Amino acid sequence: MDSLLPAQAQIVMFWGEEFVALYNEANAPNIGDKHPRAFGRPARENWAELWKDLAPLLRRVLYAGVTVFAKDRPFYIERHG
Repeated sequence: MDSLLPAQAQIVMFWGEEFVALYNEANAPNIGDKHPRAFGRPARENWAELWKDLAPLLRRVLYAGVTVFAKDRPFYIERHG
């Protein structure tokens, strides 16, 4: 967390089997009105609109140990209602 929170880069990390969302302030504009409610909560609660796309990626990391890098991958996120 010492490197995640103060970083100027937009960072989000999903922790454990519930994929609890941990992110820094730089990432807050990416999620719009979901901030700050989403912090420390399971991803499925706050990213329902993209869960079908996001869940398989997160599960690959958790269960197969495969690195997922989503640069330039579009995700539909409801930011402001």
